[in-house]
Amino acid sequence: PRYGMNNYLPMPFARSARLTLSNDTPRPITLFYQIDYTINDPHAEDVGKLHGWFTRQNPTTLGVDFELLHKRQGSGRIIGTVMGIRPLSPDWWGEGEVKCYMDGDSSLPTIAGTGSED
Repeated sequence: PRYGMNNYLPMPFARSARLTLSNDTPRPITLFYQIDYTINDPHAEDVGKLHGWFTRQNPTTLGVDFELLHKRQGSGRIIGTVMGIRPLSPDWWGEGEVKCYMDGDSSLPTIAGTGSED
C-alpha cells in the first residue's frame, strides 16, 4: 500500500511512445516502476490519445489563478488530477478554490469547489 500503484489505460500511438521520469531534487530517490505494453491491439477509430500535463509554480502569484490544465480543444476525458500545495506560512493551510470550465463555459465554471485543502 505504500509503494505501488497500478493503472491500465489504452494508449494507442501513431509511430512511437516515450515515457520520461525525472528526479528534480539534488538527492537520490527510491523508485519502483514497471511498464508493460502490447502492440497492434485493435482500437476504435475515435479512441483518442493520452496527453499528460505537468506544471509547477514556486511560489504562485497572488491573485492569479493557477492553471491545472490548459484549455483543450475537441472531445476528450479527464482521467484525474493530482494537486500538491506547500504553504510557505504557518497561518495558511492550503485552502483554495477549484474551478473546472467545460463544454463552452465562459465566465462561470461547470464545477466550482471550495476546499482544495481536502
